[in-house]
Amino acid sequence: MYKLAGKLCTAEAVAAMRGAFAHYPSHPLTKLLYDPYAYRFCSFPFNLVFFFPPLTIPVFKFYYRKLMLCASSLFIRSYKAEKWLDQYIEEHNMDQCVLVAAGYDTFSARRKDLVDQLQVFEVDLPNVQKKKREVMVQVLADKSVTERIHYVGADLSKVSLLEALTTSDAFDQQKPAFFSMLGLSYYLQKDVFYDVLKNFSKDFAVGSVLAVDVLLTDESLAHEHLQYKRHIMDFVSALGEPMVFETNLDELKDKVAEFGLKVVESRLMNDMAGELGLQNDPSSQKCCYAFVLFENISSDVK
Repeated sequence: MYKLAGKLCTAEAVAAMRGAFAHYPSHPLTKLLYDPYAYRFCSFPFNLVFFFPPLTIPVFKFYYRKLMLCASSLFIRSYKAEKWLDQYIEEHNMDQCVLVAAGYDTFSARRKDLVDQLQVFEVDLPNVQKKKREVMVQVLADKSVTERIHYVGADLSKVSLLEALTTSDAFDQQKPAFFSMLGLSYYLQKDVFYDVLKNFSKDFAVGSVLAVDVLLTDESLAHEHLQYKRHIMDFVSALGEPMVFETNLDELKDKVAEFGLKVVESRLMNDMAGELGLQNDPSSQKCCYAFVLFENISSDVK
């Protein structure tokens, strides 16, 4: 696959996709999630394309056909997680939000309406956080906002999420928090993913919730959706980040029950697409992901 920007990582690929759609505010996906800041995380060749808006989407469709197939899932998953977060702020007065593998998501800049009510902890690799800080300092000039955002640089293959978060004095382990872990589960080995969920139930307060997207097994999918799944898997594998974990919702529900977690809600991507007015978008009708919200009901918190 020809690359506009040399070595590309999935974090930049997602930022590039959001940056491209920001030029089309009337597009149904942009109405779900408008991100005018994403382009700042992209390398020069991408920004050269963004400089000529009429060419942006056509160029992406030509060079990044498989990435364009991911567009709906990328927008829907963030939209749904932020809807859940809004709900938990309003109904449960939740005031801590943890973005696990935050990447170049610009939530803190896009959703100041929510950030004003939260302490936000963004957890990712130190090199990712370094770039994130450099860009967000330029975007977020309001000190009252920046004081609420805590960038936690950590390699979660070496330290636990709790160990990473407790490096920040602002995080309160005894209070329920909203955790979002999007775009990560399918890159983890199966045992590692379930260890993450087990530790979540053990380390964090009862009432904490975790939003996750998962890749569904072939057996869980309609035949016409298998090719879409293969396209996505081939694309990220070519970026050096292969997907290795997939599951089905019945297995997932049974497994997490062992850890003291309950499934509050689980949705298939294509079911949500129709509700969001995306029934005419071809990629929205292809389903290989589910979005799941877990709640910690375990009493074994440290």
